[in-house]
Amino acid sequence: MSSSISPSISSSGSSLIATYGSSAAQTRVTAENFDREVVASTQPVIVDFWAPRCGPCRLVARDLAALENQYDGRVRVVKTNVDDEPELAMRFAVRSIPTLLALVDGQVVRQMVGYSGKSRLEALFSELVANR
Repeated sequence: MSSSISPSISSSGSSLIATYGSSAAQTRVTAENFDREVVASTQPVIVDFWAPRCGPCRLVARDLAALENQYDGRVRVVKTNVDDEPELAMRFAVRSIPTLLALVDGQVVRQMVGYSGKSRLEALFSELVANR
């Protein structure tokens, strides 16, 4: 049986957002809309700092999309392309990608750097939902 995961790339402004098998609408977060989309969110938010040139970012994107669908609106995932938004990367001291920041009530509660498997991502989602 062949895998149904294949990249689809859509343009949003001047950047590309790659999603891997995602049916969830993924929001592109910029310096301009960060407060509105992330800080003011009433649900936990995971910010995925990524870049198109990053291989491990593709693995993270695939797993985040699957988990966002699985958790059906209880955790929101947004994406920030570090090449297009260096000021956001600097604001959160992102030095390596992929970097994930989990925010609750506008505050960073957890950070993950690199790809360490879907099970760790699932534990993060579970923790965010349990602490709500």
